[in-house]
Amino acid sequence: MVSRLLTLHFLFFLPRQPLNISLICSALLCVGLQLAWAESPCDPRALLPSTNPAYADAMELGRNLSDHRFLVKCVRLSKEERMFEGQEGAANFYTDSGAFEVLFISKPETFAAMEIVEHQKGTGSYIYSFRGSPRLPDLEGGRQYFIKHGSLLLHTLDKQVAVKLEEAFQSY
Repeated sequence: MVSRLLTLHFLFFLPRQPLNISLICSALLCVGLQLAWAESPCDPRALLPSTNPAYADAMELGRNLSDHRFLVKCVRLSKEERMFEGQEGAANFYTDSGAFEVLFISKPETFAAMEIVEHQKGTGSYIYSFRGSPRLPDLEGGRQYFIKHGSLLLHTLDKQVAVKLEEAFQSY
């Protein structure tokens, strides 16, 4: 739409007056901001709303991580919200160190009794099965790194993020 307006502006006004640089700059800035917003991992449309059942726990985790050298850029909705019975919710964290998912169960329940079994299916493909309680469905895909901490189960595709999360949890 902006490009159409610029084309019309050039066709209509160019012969009569000098090129309006401020109009062009404004239009380019507007297009740039739209592209940045659409590509942003912290798109406001994807943020975890305060009405989400996991919101309070997610914000508490965010504050704790901030105290342990994580810059939490945003907390987003997760596709893993209803993976198992008894789940309180889920959130997707985007930080300066990378992204990870968090599954929440109601306190005082924990993930301590759950065992995570990894099976390599092929080159770069894995199946994760879960034994014990709570009972989660199998996951299939790329290599995952899991961190259990009380009523939280975190997982990420990035080993360095997992190491940093484990270090943070050791100190609180």
